[in-house]
Amino acid sequence: MSPDSALLFLYNTVDLLAMKGSMEFHNDAYKLMIRLFEWKNVQMEMWLSILWESRRLTHALCVSPVNDALIMTSPGFSGEQFSHNNHKPYMSDITVDDVKEAAFKLISNVPGTNYSFFIAGHLFYDLCERLIANGCLFEALSYAKEAHRLRTKLFKEKFMYTVEKQSENCTGGGSDMQKHTYGLSDVRMQKSIACEVWSFDTHSQDMDACYLSPWKILQCYLESTLQVGTIHELIGNGIEAEMFLRWGKDISCSQSLPLFIVAFSSVLGVLGSVRKGTSKCQTCFET
Repeated sequence: MSPDSALLFLYNTVDLLAMKGSMEFHNDAYKLMIRLFEWKNVQMEMWLSILWESRRLTHALCVSPVNDALIMTSPGFSGEQFSHNNHKPYMSDITVDDVKEAAFKLISNVPGTNYSFFIAGHLFYDLCERLIANGCLFEALSYAKEAHRLRTKLFKEKFMYTVEKQSENCTGGGSDMQKHTYGLSDVRMQKSIACEVWSFDTHSQDMDACYLSPWKILQCYLESTLQVGTIHELIGNGIEAEMFLRWGKDISCSQSLPLFIVAFSSVLGVLGSVRKGTSKCQTCFET
C-alpha cells in the first residue's frame, strides 16, 4: 500500500472512530499519520494545517479544538521550539464581522465547491456557538440554519435515506388523537462513495489538500442538526426542536453512534420535561 493510500485509510478510520466516540486507538492512528507525513517530507506546519482544515484535530461533539492524543503523540508539541512558538502572537482579535465576511465570501463563488461549503459550514457553526455563549440566540439560529443548509448539501451527496410517514396515538384534553410524523427507515452511504472509500483510490484525491470522508460529512451534519434543534429548544420553539432532534436521533440510531444518541436524547429529555411542566401549570390554572 502506498503512503497516500495508507493516509486515505487512516483518514476514514480516524473519522469513523471519532464519530463513534472510540478513542482508544487514536494515539496509534495519529502516530501512523505523522510518520507518513514525515515520510512524504511534509512539514509540521503543513500537515497541521491539513488536519485543522478537515477538523481531524478533535473528535465529535468535543469543545476542545485539539485532541490531547495528538499533543501527546507529536514530538513537535514538546520541547523548547514549541514553547517558543507558543508565545507568538495569535489573531485573537478576529471579530464576528470578519468571520461572517470570510464565510459569505466562500459561498459566493460560483460554482461552489464541496471544500468551500465545508469550510463555510464550520465558520457559521463556530460563529453560532460564539453567539449562543453571548446570549444572542435568535441571531445564532440564523447562522446555525445556514451551516445546516451547507452541510445538508454535502450529506445528500454522500448518503441516501428513505422517509416514511408514521402515526402515533396521543392522549390529551380527554380525547385520543393521532399525531403524524416523518421518520427515517433507512440511511446508507451512496454505493459509488463506498466503493471510492474502500478501494483506497488516491488518483481522484489531492492528498495534500483537505480530504472529506463520508464519516466526517455525517459528523458535521449531525452536529449542525443538534445545534439547530438545541437553539429551537432554548427559545421555546418546541415543535421545530423536536423535528430536528428526532431526525438526528433516528440517523444516529441507524448508524449506531452512541455519542450522538445520548446528545440528541438528552435535549429531547429536556424538551419533554419542559412540556410536562407547562402542562401541569395549565392544569393548575384551569382548576
